[in-house]
Amino acid sequence: MSDPKTRGVTNARVREGTANDGLTALGNTLRTGIDLIAAAVAAIGERRPPPEDPAATVAIRAALFEPEFGFGTFGKLADFEDAWRRETGSWLWVDIGGGLSEAHTVLAELGIERSILQSTSLPGLPAKFERFGEATLLVYRELEAQGAALSSQPLLVVVGEGIVVSSHATPSAAVDDLRRELNERVGAPVPAPIDLAVRLGRLAVIRLVNAVAEVEDVLDDLEDRVFAEPDDAILSELTAWKSGLRLMARAGRVYERVGARIADELLADDSDARSGVVALIEQAERLRGLAEMHAQAAGDLTDGYLALSAHRLNRVMQILTVITVIFVPLTFLAGIYGMNFANMPELATRYGYFALLGVMFVSGVVQFIYFRRKKWV
Repeated sequence: MSDPKTRGVTNARVREGTANDGLTALGNTLRTGIDLIAAAVAAIGERRPPPEDPAATVAIRAALFEPEFGFGTFGKLADFEDAWRRETGSWLWVDIGGGLSEAHTVLAELGIERSILQSTSLPGLPAKFERFGEATLLVYRELEAQGAALSSQPLLVVVGEGIVVSSHATPSAAVDDLRRELNERVGAPVPAPIDLAVRLGRLAVIRLVNAVAEVEDVLDDLEDRVFAEPDDAILSELTAWKSGLRLMARAGRVYERVGARIADELLADDSDARSGVVALIEQAERLRGLAEMHAQAAGDLTDGYLALSAHRLNRVMQILTVITVIFVPLTFLAGIYGMNFANMPELATRYGYFALLGVMFVSGVVQFIYFRRKKWV
């Protein structure tokens, strides 16, 4: 027969060996799981498409305007640059789509002043008119082709001696509209560079005017929802529209000032482009008027929504107050007869409990009738 002490040591060693084997198996399982996860992540990384190169989305187009042939067509900048530098009286329009960083590179290659490059590097780029020696910087605001309602992007236009450079981060509807106009008038008299810049501004502001005019239908729908199904989402929408409309009104005022400065500083009294500037200012005034009118309507709807919400809240508080007032005397009576004094004669009354319930019921009914007649409930 083996010693009990020896058997205990042997059993302990067996259990220790079993535990070690279990830990080893668990470690192997964990390592296998980690390897599988790493392989899956690697496979996903291989299937994921590489990030797009921002430079690959930049589009640079150019058009040469010649006195004898007028406007031809858009093409690559390299196709027209030599002819533009060589021929007297011709001028070049360069359109850059894809970002201001690429615009800075092209402007520098075309000999545009460094001060203009520094000015266009400012964040936000509000609409403005600025002179830099012989060159002029015009920054318009135009509706984004793909974006939220009433969101705008800067349309940068640099007018130099014999050159116009336009730049925009996303596709420009104003540039596309002007290209279509020019394609329909191939061979027509060559416009001056400033005339093309004014046309771009006019087409950009027309887009803004059309977008603001469509807001009326949106506000009508929101007005119906304010009364039919009021909720916090309506208030958020109204606030967003009001903010966007105020920005449009501000853009209209800036467009007016830009048009006035173009007429005063860049155009002669008999310039053919003056009619275009007048049209630009008229559209800017219309934009400002429509935006201010719709912003006021959005503000009125917001005030109406808040008034209705306050009225509903007051109504709820009134009902809660009436309920509280009704239960005050009932609570008072229940509190008195809920005290544990030894000498309370009413507790010994045979029908005291039912009498108290009757008093409480009558008190509540009388108060309810009173409040009902006052139209509080």
